[in-house]
Amino acid sequence: MTGTVDVEDVLSKLNNVEKRLGIPAIRMSDGPNGVRGTKFFNGVKAACFPCGTGLGATWDVDLLRQAGQLMGDESKSKGSHIILGPTINMQRSPLGGRGFESLSEDPVLAGLGAAALTAYNKVNGIHVSENDKILKGILRGEWGWEGMVMSDWWGTYSTSEAINAGLDLEMAGPTRWRGMALQQAVSVGKVHQHVLDERVRNVLNLINRVSAAKIEEYAPELTADTPETAAFLRKIGGESIVLMKNEDKILPLSKDKKTLILGPNAKYAAIHGGGSAALAAYYAVTPFEGIKSQLTSDPLYTVGCYSHKELPLIGDILKTANGETGISFKAYNEAPNVPDREIADELVLTKTELLMMDYNCSKLKSDLWYGTIEGTYTAEEDCDFEFSLGVYGAAKLFVDDKLLIDNDTVQRKGTMFFNCGTAEEKGTIPVKKGQAYQIRVEFSSAPTSKLDPGSNTLFGSGAVRIGGAKVIDAEEEIKHAAALAKNTDQVIICAGLNSDWESEGNDRDNMALPGYMDALITAVTAANPSTVVVMQSGTPVEMPWISSTKAMIHAWYGGNETGNAIADVLFGKVNPSAKLPLSFPKRLQDNPAFLSYKTERGRVLYNASLKVSVKVSNTGDLPGAEVIQVYVSQKNPSIKRPKKELKGFKKVYLEKGESTTVEVEIETKYATSFWDEVRDSWIIEKDTYDVLVGSTSEKIQVKGEFEVGKTSWWKGL
Repeated sequence: MTGTVDVEDVLSKLNNVEKRLGIPAIRMSDGPNGVRGTKFFNGVKAACFPCGTGLGATWDVDLLRQAGQLMGDESKSKGSHIILGPTINMQRSPLGGRGFESLSEDPVLAGLGAAALTAYNKVNGIHVSENDKILKGILRGEWGWEGMVMSDWWGTYSTSEAINAGLDLEMAGPTRWRGMALQQAVSVGKVHQHVLDERVRNVLNLINRVSAAKIEEYAPELTADTPETAAFLRKIGGESIVLMKNEDKILPLSKDKKTLILGPNAKYAAIHGGGSAALAAYYAVTPFEGIKSQLTSDPLYTVGCYSHKELPLIGDILKTANGETGISFKAYNEAPNVPDREIADELVLTKTELLMMDYNCSKLKSDLWYGTIEGTYTAEEDCDFEFSLGVYGAAKLFVDDKLLIDNDTVQRKGTMFFNCGTAEEKGTIPVKKGQAYQIRVEFSSAPTSKLDPGSNTLFGSGAVRIGGAKVIDAEEEIKHAAALAKNTDQVIICAGLNSDWESEGNDRDNMALPGYMDALITAVTAANPSTVVVMQSGTPVEMPWISSTKAMIHAWYGGNETGNAIADVLFGKVNPSAKLPLSFPKRLQDNPAFLSYKTERGRVLYNASLKVSVKVSNTGDLPGAEVIQVYVSQKNPSIKRPKKELKGFKKVYLEKGESTTVEVEIETKYATSFWDEVRDSWIIEKDTYDVLVGSTSEKIQVKGEFEVGKTSWWKGL
């Protein structure tokens, strides 16, 4: 797209139905810390910048401007006219899954760069995408915004309301709320023609603005990996690292001393968070690699403990039949039991997490298809090795043609793949040093899933994740790490979180470091005071050991050059000048937003529905069934109501000795309302309500309560 359009001329010729006149198409790409391109699955590689909080930690406007210019160059290489970033959000809670994407909790620092995109949530009861006060009154009126406003993906919830409020573009396509619905709204006067014209005008003006980049429509996606890019990423990575503590001048470290490197993040490249921030980086330098490159002799290493939420991906320890690092992926129209089936597609992949929301193969005849994933694992030592398998669709994992994990026959709901995938299933085998093991996964696409994804249809083709790790005894490993530390000149602990814990689609439950990490840091720093803790996370974590630790840096998720940037600070090549862009409370309870919203035992209570979970066990000698009944009782009603009213139930069948968790979900308005004859509507009274759960109305076995904070009325369904 190298030319502009005459906006008013095009508007005068357009009607509300057809699409002619050759209006150019524009391409958008995530994201907040790099330009991924158009694909999640097997995308073209890109530069990965430090995460948003890391960028904010630089407090350097000129450096951020340079980062933006380099992202612009990256965008051109991907044929993208618009970068869907930066993420603008002031982190009010340290637990937010996307907190790492934003620059700061402070509006001054967070507001250094911004674009307009409407959020999913409501503000004062009105969706942002149809909020006239925000879009017209504040954004365009008070702030003078003249650009286009589009929704977040599937964040439009109406036709007339959104158009009239000022939402120019519904994303993503194909449209759900415009098209024929909008034509009808205009024809009956719910949307005036001049309002629609204004929405179109803003989109056409955007096309003219981005045409200055001279990016052709549907341009091929290319890489732009240059020495200059690498040098800048290393510089901004180093400038983002915060010196948290340095007693007794532990830092900078010596390059000539005997050094021990340990911790779960040492040999793991935690270069970005999960979700829209994820991309296929040109390369990734681990902390171990970066530190080792600056030492004059090889360091000692031990893992110390694990911190993963799911077992680590194993693409880097597998080989294809041709000896390439990674896995072979073959797609078929037919199931594995069909003889002489033909390969529809064949790829070599380096990552064992396949998010196939945008996978497309012209030879596949329908949404139902099958895939075979293969790789060879050669054991580095005698040990027990644990594999894992998660899927949206169905999958089985075989080792040397023997079934190890079945995530097909029976599936458990999990949080993978934006909560539409299974739980992670695991299997363990003993392995011998030097022996090769053939790993094969038979996958079938999303239509074969046994789970209900709800409204989440992101992964049209499905998704699969293969992980693995040596089985360790964490307590023994910590003892081993402390013993090594005692006989070493200097120790570097690489700890923190990763994209499993910080990702779009999920929030953390607490601020604690996962697993045995606190115990590892405590034991090692006691064994050797000359220990530096390198912490990686995009948001605050609890550090109960900080008072007994002499040196610590916070390194965020640092992008491609993470390991080199960390090493530059540790060995004094870079004098750290970064500052925290958000507060690190000592405990979750110290955060200003802690419990400022209604909670029960620390869990947020939402008004949309009442959810009851109860464990049921069959303690008898035969299979059987039980009915779980949920009753609600208002404590102080204004009228005489039944002592308890049935509001929900579920029947469950259990084998002998089997247990399961039964969930009953009821909309709050249905759980609490009664008919108000005076106002001729349903009423929900402000009050405290008891929840009574049992097998009959008389046999109540579980009790709880919830509150309604405000009286309201409603009609309809």
